Amino acid sequence: MKPTVSIILCTRNRANHLRPTIESILAADTSSLGKWELWIVDNGSNDETRAIVEAFAAAHPAIHYLFEPNPGKCRAQNSALERTSGDIIVLTDDDVRVPRNWLPELIKPIVDGGADAVAGGVILPPAVAYAVHCSIARPYRGWFAASDYLDPVNPANMIGANMAFHRRVLESVTGFDCELGPGALGFFDEVLFSRQLMAANFRIAGALDTTVAHHFDLTRLEESTLYSTAHRMGRSHAYIFYHWDHQHMSYPRGRMMLLRLMLVGTHIARFLGILSLGSAGSERLRLYSRLGFVEEYLRQRSRKPNYPRRANGYPASTDPMQTDNEKCPNQALHSNS
Repeated sequence: MKPTVSIILCTRNRANHLRPTIESILAADTSSLGKWELWIVDNGSNDETRAIVEAFAAAHPAIHYLFEPNPGKCRAQNSALERTSGDIIVLTDDDVRVPRNWLPELIKPIVDGGADAVAGGVILPPAVAYAVHCSIARPYRGWFAASDYLDPVNPANMIGANMAFHRRVLESVTGFDCELGPGALGFFDEVLFSRQLMAANFRIAGALDTTVAHHFDLTRLEESTLYSTAHRMGRSHAYIFYHWDHQHMSYPRGRMMLLRLMLVGTHIARFLGILSLGSAGSERLRLYSRLGFVEEYLRQRSRKPNYPRRANGYPASTDPMQTDNEKCPNQALHSNS
């Protein structure tokens, strides 16, 4: 029997990016599939998103428009999950281009019975990769969903731009944590979802050769935006560190003060010529990430953890905060010594 597939794509005010993404999905090979559907969830857009989707839907009955006014990508995804009918659920983003063989190759490990979920690959197209290379974010390609850091055989997590899972997963993991992801803390919603799958003894297979190209808006590489991204990365990481990993940090307020002093130090070092502009910027990204981690940990530690302790926990150092030179920029903050 041919597999049935539901694709979920969440978007907000990215009409210009959305049109070519939909076109690439419609051009993908679906001949090996049974019924398939594409749910496009509008998370409160005020641009032309609705008109674009409805124009596509008029010509393609497999396309469905869903408006989710409550902010947060995870809320949007959860709303779509309630409406999907496919045995296999595929997630992607509104600024990617998919290859023709995308769907059959991505879901193959699930169809063959060797996995319950699949981590697909994400590449940066040449012009985008060059822009990242020339920016202060050069060591942090994983921040832009690039899948370089994943183990191709046993990936530690899935990436929301290109992932799939069987519907049976939802019997144990009911959806995405709405405190994470865009519109909330910012990131790591799919990281936590992946860890929940593994904790429930589901297997994630790698299909990193089945890649989508991430054509993100290059304004994300502006310096002020990158500092905000780094800070939200750290905050999102702290949420998992506390609520899922049940970890604790010693002297967080002292660490916070030290990190703020170190940030001031990078400005002074740049002014005195001790650090180059690029080196100072990359160091500030690292420090903003760590500062966000400590600040969010201080906010979260007064709460009861949202998840129970488990015998088979997955350490926070496995999430994609890594760079070319270090496994996890926040690792130094995790020590209780």
